[in-house]
Amino acid sequence: MSGGRFDYNQSKIGYIADEIQDILNKQGKEKGEDLLRIKPEHFKKYPEDKVHPTFQPFVQAALLDAVKFLRIAHIFANRADSFLSGDDGDKTFVHCLKNELDNLKKEMPHLF
Repeated sequence: MSGGRFDYNQSKIGYIADEIQDILNKQGKEKGEDLLRIKPEHFKKYPEDKVHPTFQPFVQAALLDAVKFLRIAHIFANRADSFLSGDDGDKTFVHCLKNELDNLKKEMPHLF
């Protein structure tokens, strides 16, 4: 059956986590040359806009928590989709869920 119970909307959870992580990774870095070329007058007037904002440490921590919980939610939604679509049985559902959560902890220990 290959999933589909949730119309594959669970992938949006993963995209949100990716987007937040990308924003965190860009903090303090200069924006791309293309953008700087498109709006040169803006950047002359507002040179601080040339770099991506850097958030306060407590905001960074909260956003990292958001990434963590969204990645966990994505795993749960994917596994539930497979189970409820009939792709996984009871034991496979629980086994795969545990494995994927363990893998997340190994791949992204900074979140835990």
